[in-house]
Amino acid sequence: MITGIKRTNEELVVLYRESRDERYLEELITQNTGLINILVSSYLSSIPNAEREDLVSESYIPMLRAIEDFDPSMDLKFSNLLKVYVRQHLNRLYNEATRQKRYTGSTPVSYESLVEINREGGTELDSSFTVELEDISSVEFWDLLRSLNLNDKEQVAVNVLMAGGSKGEVAKALKCTPATANYYFKSIRKKFVFAGVAV
Repeated sequence: MITGIKRTNEELVVLYRESRDERYLEELITQNTGLINILVSSYLSSIPNAEREDLVSESYIPMLRAIEDFDPSMDLKFSNLLKVYVRQHLNRLYNEATRQKRYTGSTPVSYESLVEINREGGTELDSSFTVELEDISSVEFWDLLRSLNLNDKEQVAVNVLMAGGSKGEVAKALKCTPATANYYFKSIRKKFVFAGVAV
């Protein structure tokens, strides 16, 4: 702690974002270690080859995202946002493990390979995003894209995908996790569906 004052999570988030002083981040991590340990406990038996220390370390990734995304003006405690982000991240690891078991009949060779799949955006089975546009010209397609009112991040995602990029490459371009990139894919799909285009 920087001083002897006990700060709330919300205060620490604001202080860290304003100053980028690592001591505030350390204090925030220390203050939430118990919560993270509780969250990872239910995944220890379900994620192959995972140990508590691995999952706790892995939980710092969504914690950093939660720090950046937290809105102090909303009537929401930081710990609630942290729970959602950590569970989403660990669920992705769990889903990848069970998907591999369903499709190949085996679990991943190691926890590290599972984490790498998570960071890179998954395998070829879930890294594509196609639009059925057989009866539409390229000019009409660009008009369609403009009419969808894609936000900046959705536009980046579409550009990377149109260039043949994978979900992992979209995540890298957006500087986010593959789980967050999935959020943008869902948003883009909805806009195409509302425009009457199958995706």
